[in-house]
Amino acid sequence: MKLNSDIVWLLKWASSLLLIAGMASTSANLYPLNMYFHLTGTMGWLAVALIWHDRSLTVLNSVAGFIFLSGIINSLL
Repeated sequence: MKLNSDIVWLLKWASSLLLIAGMASTSANLYPLNMYFHLTGTMGWLAVALIWHDRSLTVLNSVAGFIFLSGIINSLL
């Protein structure tokens, strides 16, 4: 059980840092790089939400992931 909590701890902090990088790159107008940071951070938090069985975080990060993925696809077209 300790290993699982260590992995979740690392995942949530890495995902949080990726989201901060996404916010900083948005502020610096680094599009679409900011979308990749945000999507990766959001998917990490989605994994944490699923491990925790937290429905509100699952819904939030699923919707956010869809929005960021749509933006990335749109930037590639």
